[in-house]
Amino acid sequence: MKSINILFSLFAAFLINVGLVNYVNAQCASSDLVQTPFNTNNGFDGIMFDVQASSNIVVNCMSTNVDAGTGNFRIYYKAGTHVGFENNAGAWTLAGTATNVTSAGTNNPTYIPININLNINNGQTYAFYVTTEGTPSYNYTDGTGVGNVLASDANITVREGTGKEYPFASNFTPRSFNGIIYYSQQNPPVSGPCPNDNVNSGLGQLTPPCGSFASTGLIGGGTYVDFDILQGASYSFSTCNGNLSDTKLTGYQGNTTNQVFFFDDNGPFCSPSAKASGNWIASFTGVLRVNIDEPTCTYSLTSTLLQYRQNNNVTLNSSSTQDICAGATRSLSGSPAGGTFTVSAGGGSISGNTYTASNSPGTYTITYTFGQCSDSDDIEVLPTPTDPVSITANPNTTICPGTTVDLTVNGGTLGSGGEWVWYIGNSCGGSVFQN
Repeated sequence: MKSINILFSLFAAFLINVGLVNYVNAQCASSDLVQTPFNTNNGFDGIMFDVQASSNIVVNCMSTNVDAGTGNFRIYYKAGTHVGFENNAGAWTLAGTATNVTSAGTNNPTYIPININLNINNGQTYAFYVTTEGTPSYNYTDGTGVGNVLASDANITVREGTGKEYPFASNFTPRSFNGIIYYSQQNPPVSGPCPNDNVNSGLGQLTPPCGSFASTGLIGGGTYVDFDILQGASYSFSTCNGNLSDTKLTGYQGNTTNQVFFFDDNGPFCSPSAKASGNWIASFTGVLRVNIDEPTCTYSLTSTLLQYRQNNNVTLNSSSTQDICAGATRSLSGSPAGGTFTVSAGGGSISGNTYTASNSPGTYTITYTFGQCSDSDDIEVLPTPTDPVSITANPNTTICPGTTVDLTVNGGTLGSGGEWVWYIGNSCGGSVFQN
């Protein structure tokens, strides 16, 4: 940790203002911004904080406050608050990375060249994790309480958050983000979403794979594609590799007018570009309909490609796969929440998140699946402990003060973490004298 005492002169203030003006000219395409104070008195590697939308917006990009130097940046996001997920990497989606970024210096806005383009609907809260990879040092300000309002306008509220050690390590609260959030409203009058009335692509209902983009192949602009999606999962869609030079992507909840996202120019996968791309966290489980259009919502015979994938980092918590006795039960856990557990053949049974181990000792595999992403680990099922058959004493069964005798357990088995415990007396109610 560090503490910074900064003496401002009129000349320094002038330089900061000049830096702000110059930075505005460098930021990503957006229509609005909300800025928090650049008044650092503390810092480490990064910060987590919550943003709440009071209208339908798209968070486009950010700037922040770091010491002088050059380094790498990462921006993550998740639906809902960051509180309770500060150390849970699997709950977050990586929006992008930026390497070899040169800082504008302490208390000056440093632009992070990562196109976030995340849709946040009216009333929704999303959390962001903005971090360096250790250098240069990241600057924030001591806050008054996690969740307190830090800055706001008519469309967005930024709240105080948590200082971070990279990556997903130590927490420091409360801390205030020093930065600028550039955003756009989702319904601009000229480039708004196209109606949900396009032509069926004929591809059926597709399932986004985990991690790597899949592609529809060549389809015409003015068509739609249906996808099977899971609430809370993170998805990406892109037309960057298609032949159309200018595209729009509009997402709907099935065959309804309920618009859930709109992606246009300068998305996270090709920028600068008029080809649409973006990231989205599903607000429902079911069918997502994605319309591909040209600028005026027209149909075109020109072919393009729609790429799609699921982004989640899925984790089966290590406590779920510690050694267990045959026939015993255990509660399983994984992240993000809402997935399903399975066990390999012969390894027992799972109901919800409750695992009942097999009666046959051995090594089995438990898998946690969230959408199309999963994580697996082996679990050792140990024999159930059994009582000893007898105990023998050597050399004598009678012992006098000051002499010793060796006791041997005959038969019986120890289970997970078991040990023999010796007692003085006729039963386990006696006094323990040897472990």
